[in-house]
Amino acid sequence: MTDKSIADSRLIRATKIKVYIEQYTEGKHKAFAELVGILPSNLSQMISGRRPISDRIWHRIHSRLGIKEVAAPRDVQGGGSSQSAATNHEGEQLRKWLIEQGIAQKELAEKLGVSTVAVHNYLKTEHFRADTLRSITDVFGVSENEILGQRKDQRIREGYLPLVKVGQRRNTKWKELSYLYVGDNYKEGGVVFELGHDGLQSPFAPGWQVIGVEVASERYKFTTGLVAVQFDDTIQIRRIRRNDIVSHGYLVLESDDPKGDIITVLKEDIQKLWTINSIIKGTLQ
Repeated sequence: MTDKSIADSRLIRATKIKVYIEQYTEGKHKAFAELVGILPSNLSQMISGRRPISDRIWHRIHSRLGIKEVAAPRDVQGGGSSQSAATNHEGEQLRKWLIEQGIAQKELAEKLGVSTVAVHNYLKTEHFRADTLRSITDVFGVSENEILGQRKDQRIREGYLPLVKVGQRRNTKWKELSYLYVGDNYKEGGVVFELGHDGLQSPFAPGWQVIGVEVASERYKFTTGLVAVQFDDTIQIRRIRRNDIVSHGYLVLESDDPKGDIITVLKEDIQKLWTINSIIKGTLQ
């Protein structure tokens, strides 16, 4: 490599770092140095060209930011305004959404009650923890799909299931549901049901989460045990007391609570039916 090419490479890398500082830490050099694990004095020397940016440091910066290494001469010619190609992970989706909404990273940090460094770490997170993502969507009053909607199909393949709150009189909007990572508990066609404060809800307590697997309509007649049933714009979790789908065309449902009602649901009124497969939050006594 010639002296000129070495100088050009150093200039390209220094220019890219300036862009990253604006993108990830709002122009704050000290915060960026902390984020990527470089001494602030060394960072200043790299940007000024007084210190070389080694391949090891270059790799570390991109690894900490969770982005691919892209540094072409056109980045310098264009004034360093182009963004490096980022991996298609959830942190990057959040970063894009914040930009689209005009929300500063500092504002997100303040609303969540966390440090700006924590937010910087969110932006390089490949998969959010369920509680972190829920906090972000709650503070802005949006659904998870508004931020990560285009990732939904991939999320399902990677162990995510839709999260439905039951015991509420509302028509479930399936396309707007949040998704919850369930890991090894993932079931094809599964749904996570979170119980509300409906006193008629089976043997579970409010806040418990269970997984249900959808039953095909032609198999309703064979279904027994604990189920979730969608009918009349509500979803209820009940135990099947009597399955009369074949002879009379209905299910008789009951609660484990002695004070709970007995419900009869006609087959034609059943919108969806799931068998409860496992408990992922809560313990039966």
